Amino acid sequence: MRILIINDSCREVGGAETYIFGIMKLLREQGDEVFLFSYDTEKREEDYSLIIKHKEKKARFLVNKFGFSMRVYNELKDYIKNVNPDVIHLHNNYIYSNSVLLALKKSKKPVIHHVHDWGLICPTSWSVYKKSLKVCKSVEGIQFKCLRKGCLPFHHWISTYLRNKIRIKLERNVVDLFISPSIRLRDYLKDHNMNPVIWLPQFIEFEDVEVRIPNGNILLYVGALSKNKGVEYLINAFPKIKEEIKDAKLHIVGDGPEREALEELSKGMDVKFFGRVPHDEVLEHYKHAKLLVMPSVWMENGPFVLYEGMSSGKPVIATKRGGIVDLVRDGINGFIVRAADSEAIAEKTIKLLKDKNLLKEFSKSSQKIIKEEFTTKKHLNYLNNLYKDVIEKKR
Repeated sequence: MRILIINDSCREVGGAETYIFGIMKLLREQGDEVFLFSYDTEKREEDYSLIIKHKEKKARFLVNKFGFSMRVYNELKDYIKNVNPDVIHLHNNYIYSNSVLLALKKSKKPVIHHVHDWGLICPTSWSVYKKSLKVCKSVEGIQFKCLRKGCLPFHHWISTYLRNKIRIKLERNVVDLFISPSIRLRDYLKDHNMNPVIWLPQFIEFEDVEVRIPNGNILLYVGALSKNKGVEYLINAFPKIKEEIKDAKLHIVGDGPEREALEELSKGMDVKFFGRVPHDEVLEHYKHAKLLVMPSVWMENGPFVLYEGMSSGKPVIATKRGGIVDLVRDGINGFIVRAADSEAIAEKTIKLLKDKNLLKEFSKSSQKIIKEEFTTKKHLNYLNNLYKDVIEKKR
């Protein structure tokens, strides 16, 4: 099978790219020809990829207001013609969204859109009101309440409104199947008339190793240090945790725009920031941690950190936001708490660290859930069948 993958980034910068490069490797190992179309600071063409320069100067107005570049449209249209894929697997598509969709429409090829975040139906990708942190129930895309609720400044709202109106219409017209890594986003996409849509969770290459409870009481956060991740609520919970668990430590792995403010907030606490580290070091952090905390305030989709942490046998304290609840089962392999609730984070963390039997039970359950539900083999088999189905239906 010849598969063309399209994504905004050709670098491993986030969970979407971790998934993309992982699935490309698996597809090639089973004998498929996999091609990549993406963007970078300089153009380069290789045997199985076309990376084009994404910096626009002359046509910036068209790109910003309409998500359109004639250059990108022509490059992609010609590349599709040269590659002649059996199926096109679209991933993140924000930079030149409408150029890409128009080129796909022109090709008449089967198209699957893998929706990795909430940006298709929410202009901020949060799907949460930024001031109140309440979940946005709207499935109408960009509306006046995006302004009223303080989610978007006026100039951003104006520039985004028309672009997204065009995009949504094209998505419904061009895409043959939408894939969501979370059940919650799948349901939102259905309500938004993005059909057909199915839930296909992420996968992880699982190693069946014995779960061992490490010494010490290290709490671990892994991820970006940005407002949407809610790390401040974890740090604010830590003094109360420390009162009950004297040897508790909080390790924060990751970097981002909020790091300086978070370091200031945690001054005098037993909190250590490690910054962005190589993946093998992240895995070492999982080994030494007692539990993993995910205090997100935005709607997560299929956070890869959870897959990794749970496969390492880590219980999880996490918020009830988006796809988190697809993996973390309250009272089974961790606890689900309200978003932006430091008291609840502290209470559940203390409860778990004080109960060794419960901690061990949750640890085993985390690993069991990954082993039984989110394996590489199961995911690849399902994806292969999806490819075959959309190809057959397009004939």
